[in-house]
Amino acid sequence: MKRVERTGFGAFLFYDWRFSSDGQPDQAFPLNEPRYVGASILIAGKNFGCGSSREHAPWALADYGFRAIIAPSFADIFSNNSLKNGLLAVTLSDEEVGELMRRAREIESYQLTVNLEDQTVSDAQGFSARFKIDDFQRSCLLEGLDDIGLTLQHDIGNNRLRRPAASVARLKCEPGRSTVRIFRLRSETMRNPVIAGVLSLLIPGLGQIYNGRILFGVIWMLVFGISWIGSVGFFGLIVHVISAWCAYSYAKDHPVRI
Repeated sequence: MKRVERTGFGAFLFYDWRFSSDGQPDQAFPLNEPRYVGASILIAGKNFGCGSSREHAPWALADYGFRAIIAPSFADIFSNNSLKNGLLAVTLSDEEVGELMRRAREIESYQLTVNLEDQTVSDAQGFSARFKIDDFQRSCLLEGLDDIGLTLQHDIGNNRLRRPAASVARLKCEPGRSTVRIFRLRSETMRNPVIAGVLSLLIPGLGQIYNGRILFGVIWMLVFGISWIGSVGFFGLIVHVISAWCAYSYAKDHPVRI
């Protein structure tokens, strides 16, 4: 529990069950049987993950090689942590889980398929069952996104989260409820910084008016744009360039809410 990275926990998964007191593998434990080496689907009993409220539990399972866990029920915190860390928790009925356990024991080299897109569990011997999963969580798993990945989908600049011009949605879970409600946010669009820069290059202050800074733009225009200061030789050129750069930068860094 002293490790700060996500890797390296697989070696300690079910340690007290996998190994005897002398540190040797316990051959009576299923995961130590040769036919289960490399398995990526774990079939478990009720309330799996109870008492494992920290993310180290799904980290250990994923590091060991498991990609999905099938059980009749899961501890809520464990299930949530698993989904956030790319580990699929599939809930099936007691009878279905019992049947899968029986087949895994009795059929040599048993193969089971979990299809997240179709939300099905099936094998070559005719077993087939559907499972439920929240659409948002399903989408995140299919795209390989955790909380950080979701955030990085957006363009972050100047310590603010930019939203696309199209309508966007924020997901919000209300306390005590599992439903996810969608709240619409005001979207933002960007002025064209090139247009703002060109306008101010022609007439200092005009680009700021285009940016919506009307008073600032008018003052700049009166002082520099239509006065002799803004049209005298090298100094006038510097005034135009500075005005164009200010208008360009402002348009680039300040989206408009609509």
